[in-house]
Amino acid sequence: MSFNLQQLMMFTTIVSTGSLGRAATALNMTQPALSRSIKRLEESVGAPLFERHTKGMQLTALGEALMPHAMSLQREAEQAREELDAMRSLAKGVIKVGAVGSIASLVLPMAIACVLEKWPNLS
Repeated sequence: MSFNLQQLMMFTTIVSTGSLGRAATALNMTQPALSRSIKRLEESVGAPLFERHTKGMQLTALGEALMPHAMSLQREAEQAREELDAMRSLAKGVIKVGAVGSIASLVLPMAIACVLEKWPNLS
């Protein structure tokens, strides 16, 4: 069984929003398209991931078991994207650093200079 990251993102969005309609809105897609995608994920898993109720959707035991893995896979994919972007010099943003006084005046300026040399889009 292989997992589609897009389907896992849809799955976790439904869990976090509590309903198919709110998840579809959050994902900028139609509810029927989201429902079809989740149905394909459930077919891939071989069992329902949600119990559908009039007030929303609740995870089944399999859904509960999948949730931490889905979140972990999404985090890993995001970290991979960030690392590859950084290697292509696309890293940009703000980094905040805290340090004790003795390091702040001696080591920190050199470390910051090295980081900015490697990734000039950071501040």
